[in-house]
Amino acid sequence: MVIKNSATLSRDYFQSYFKLRMNTLGCSLDEARDQTYEKFFGENEERFGKATYVHFLEAYEEMSEEIDKR
Repeated sequence: MVIKNSATLSRDYFQSYFKLRMNTLGCSLDEARDQTYEKFFGENEERFGKATYVHFLEAYEEMSEEIDKR
């Protein structure tokens, strides 16, 4: 997936990215979150803007709730 510095990444983008990592690497949601955080934000949560980071958190929370319901 291509990352552009000028765009705000959506909640749906991060949910798709988490699913991609989980499916291709066979990892858990928590592992996908950690790997995605490192790849996108490293040590700077606002690297792609505050809205992108909030969408990242929202995507994780929503997916986590869905998994807990199962």
